Amino acid sequence: MIDRIRLGLLCRLGLCALIIGSCDSEQNSAGDEPPAQQELSADANIPDTIEITLADFYIGMPDILPAGDLTLRLASEGVEEHNLIFVAKDTEENVWETEGRLSPYEVRTVELNLPAGKYTAVCDFSGHETRGMFFEFAVHQ
Repeated sequence: MIDRIRLGLLCRLGLCALIIGSCDSEQNSAGDEPPAQQELSADANIPDTIEITLADFYIGMPDILPAGDLTLRLASEGVEEHNLIFVAKDTEENVWETEGRLSPYEVRTVELNLPAGKYTAVCDFSGHETRGMFFEFAVHQ
């Protein structure tokens, strides 16, 4: 009788561990892998608004942007707050940054002018840069 109780208890514990383990692995695989990067070429039709995703913990945006006046749609997709800074690679100077942080799930549209060059997009809020929130991109004429 006691062996049956122990066996039943062990089976339930094993099933619970299996369920919890599978939930955790699904969450990690979804959170660790950034979506495919968008790329704009000189021949592509440039959209009126460039989509940039700030998620826990990656930046999703095109590899190449057009030089000049741009409209960016920033979407914070996650439970963390984020900011966004564009750093010129040649001078390592901040050339643009968001006004304050984006709240979780906030969407914000901003306008800016970027000259041709190479840049790094960074979220430096609360150590996010060290967790993978940086992205190198180019701005072409």
